[in-house]
Amino acid sequence: MPISCVTVALLETPHGAGPDSARQTFRAQLWKAYLAERREAVRGLPVTHREVAALNNTYERALVTMHKMPRVWQDYLEFLVGQRVVTRARRTFDNALRALPITQHDRLWPQYLVSASLQSCHPELLLSCQCSKCRVQHGILP
Repeated sequence: MPISCVTVALLETPHGAGPDSARQTFRAQLWKAYLAERREAVRGLPVTHREVAALNNTYERALVTMHKMPRVWQDYLEFLVGQRVVTRARRTFDNALRALPITQHDRLWPQYLVSASLQSCHPELLLSCQCSKCRVQHGILP
């Protein structure tokens, strides 16, 4: 069943609920279902298509309220890496690492290093990513 515009409006309406509440969990589940539906709809479209750009913006809106949920970051980052938008993906990885608690960084580092090692990436970027990971692991934060 497609998710309606009313559902999207509900997702973006602030409710003042705490992060552990049933309402917040329900909103997270709705966002996840909505993003999955939108992602399926753009599968196979060229990265220059307006619907792909619209989905990128939808992920950004979802992260306004779900910035502490690593699964949303991982899905969005996978989508960006698939588009081969290197700079945007790198900036989004950096934003994810700033937003998530350090205990959840291990969920992103493998994906970050794989994306940085793609043929389209400059070797200095890969080295920078690896150095950043080492600094975080050894408690030397920027």
